Amino acid sequence: MIDSTDDSLVALLAPARLTHIVDIGANPIDGDAPYKAMLERRLCRVTGFDPHPQALARLNAAKGDLETYLPYAIGDGETHTLKICRGIGFASLLQPDDKTLMHFPRFTELGRVIGESTLATQRLDDIAELTPFDLLKIDIQGSELSVFRHGRARLTRAVAVHTEVSFVPLYKDQPVFGDVDLELRSLGFIPHMFAAINKKMIAPMMGPNPAAALNQSGRGRRGLCAQFHRGRGDGRRAA
Repeated sequence: MIDSTDDSLVALLAPARLTHIVDIGANPIDGDAPYKAMLERRLCRVTGFDPHPQALARLNAAKGDLETYLPYAIGDGETHTLKICRGIGFASLLQPDDKTLMHFPRFTELGRVIGESTLATQRLDDIAELTPFDLLKIDIQGSELSVFRHGRARLTRAVAVHTEVSFVPLYKDQPVFGDVDLELRSLGFIPHMFAAINKKMIAPMMGPNPAAALNQSGRGRRGLCAQFHRGRGDGRRAA
């Protein structure tokens, strides 16, 4: 994203309109959105989606005039069962995998399903209120690939995708980095950067801080935030 203190890129590009960002899973559980600096400088507008009533209420209470939030769950257009977990950030349409969770400090507790709710999803391609967008930011606990597969028409006009990807699946049948990479490549995107790396200790390694980051020959990297930009190069569509 744009450095909040550098106006040179904005001046060089001289955009004729605001960048349109779509945020699926807009509730900022893990901190500020990656586009916060752009929004504060009024360089973008945001259309966000979050089906959770309390999360949606918080977003609407704090939003500015360049933000719109809608109560839709984005997916494949079918009805699913949402698994509500002890940790708010673990709620997913997928079933947590107990065998994987047990290898990370506190994940068994945080990923414990404490309730279920029937949730009707809508395809990204079918959202009538949604105008063409430039950047898709998405973090919905393992269901990202389903959104891409049912939003292909919308994504053909986007420039970049900022998505959570995982090398260690925390949920049963969760698509991993390679699956997401191949799908986005088929849409014309290529990997651009890892915006953030979540390194969690894997048992039996332990420390005084269970949330501490630790290198373990790459095996502890359970989740990353990756950015994919549309490939241009030799004119062929790459991803």
